[in-house]
Amino acid sequence: MLANTLSNTDAVFDAARDIARSRSLQEAMKIQSEFFQSQMVKLGEQTREFFELSTALAMKTVDTKPMANATSKMYRKTKV
Repeated sequence: MLANTLSNTDAVFDAARDIARSRSLQEAMKIQSEFFQSQMVKLGEQTREFFELSTALAMKTVDTKPMANATSKMYRKTKV
């Protein structure tokens, strides 16, 4: 996640530098548009990566066997 943040920050500063160096409003708008499009692609990739990592963490954190055993045990106790 930190790598994504650094990458996004670098991209923002690079785009800002390029816009500041542009020679016309049309060139600045083209740079802005290209930056926005590339960020949307990155956002999709980073969202997918975050989802995959969080899913993997959840699967490692919650082992289904102990949960199932605890649930069954509680059910038997309350079934009185």
